[in-house]
Amino acid sequence: MEKPDKTDVITFAIGAAAALIGGDLRGLVTLRMLGQRLLQRVSRNFGYILGVNSALIALGLGGMLSSGTLALLHNASTVAVSAASTRLLLPENTKREK
Repeated sequence: MEKPDKTDVITFAIGAAAALIGGDLRGLVTLRMLGQRLLQRVSRNFGYILGVNSALIALGLGGMLSSGTLALLHNASTVAVSAASTRLLLPENTKREK
């Protein structure tokens, strides 16, 4: 199977965006807002995880916590961030009626 080129990917992305907005140009505003909020969420989650993991590494290097406790805290922070990321990105009043 041939690897898709850039134009195939762009065509697919445009088609997906058109399907999401359903031909209504106001949907572009909603789609852009959704994209911006998603990038903000990813950035915030990355910063949080980076901070927590850095603190855990420092605690581990300092011998303050056992490796089992560090692993538990690492996994718990990952689950907590994942759970917090399930919140809706758009308020209810921005959804269109069909």
